[in-house]
Amino acid sequence: MKVSVAICTYNGEKYISEQLQSILNQSRRVDEIIISDDNSLDDTVKIVEDILVKSGISYRLLINEQSLGVIKNFRQCYEACSGDVIFSCDQDDIWVSDKVEKIISEFNDPTVDMVATNAFLIDGNGQEMELSLRDVLGFDCLDRYHFIDNLLRNYCITGATMAIRREFALKYYQESSYWLHDGWLAMVAGLKESLVYLDDRLIKYRLHGGNVVGLGKIENKDNNRLIEKEKKKYLIKRTITQPFYHQDLFNAKYNAYSELLALFGSNNRLNDCVDFWKKRSEIKDYDFRKFLIYYQESGENFYLFDAEYLRKYDIYLWIIFHLFRRYNH
Repeated sequence: MKVSVAICTYNGEKYISEQLQSILNQSRRVDEIIISDDNSLDDTVKIVEDILVKSGISYRLLINEQSLGVIKNFRQCYEACSGDVIFSCDQDDIWVSDKVEKIISEFNDPTVDMVATNAFLIDGNGQEMELSLRDVLGFDCLDRYHFIDNLLRNYCITGATMAIRREFALKYYQESSYWLHDGWLAMVAGLKESLVYLDDRLIKYRLHGGNVVGLGKIENKDNNRLIEKEKKKYLIKRTITQPFYHQDLFNAKYNAYSELLALFGSNNRLNDCVDFWKKRSEIKDYDFRKFLIYYQESGENFYLFDAEYLRKYDIYLWIIFHLFRRYNH
């Protein structure tokens, strides 16, 4: 089974060398590395070439004269891969030495289109933190094959941990206003029941000034209770200072899941999800009686909320929408 690594770079000179070395040192050697550079202004391209030309591994370097952005750049990178399986890769992480070996074996099952994993969290200096990536994103993995409710409720699969069949990636890749490429592909694989999640920490996911994981400064907290507390504090602040942000969020969620429904035609869980977000997006138009009906029904669809307090804040938001008029500029 031929393995490709797809790396999109942009001004990544600080960390790209360490990432490439971790890929070259895998216990199961990769077959090719494809780099798609999005018009870096630093020495990223030179560093990449200096390392890969001596590696003995087939590689291809694509250099964009004008920036494509993340979604288009990853599409270009995936399309340039020739392997049966593509390992999607960020420029600033570090792979654990047996990552490829552990993941590739899962693709011996022909029904598997995607494998995703947990990760260590490290800071900008490479020091490990107390929490794993799954701790911060906040989801369970009781069933490694079927966790569509996790996907519908929470963005919990990160492209940096993903490996995908090339055929699947090219067939379902979509450029959307509502999805990043990795979130979209994970949802499709989840709904097709062709996604496997491994709780093994197979990369070191770097947190630094150029990326954001979770909400606020929660990455240094040492247990899930404190993480949840920080998320709640963040939500309270955001709700009070920018209540109409949530109206936009409701609409975006409805449109995002409607795109999935258009692809699948019909899916019971997805139908419930689209209907749920449609009702949330219309909260501002509900009279009191209709809102009470919605609130009762939302309790039955609690699995679509990340936490109970999110459901309760709909009462506050409904009041805000009825007390204040939103002015569009």
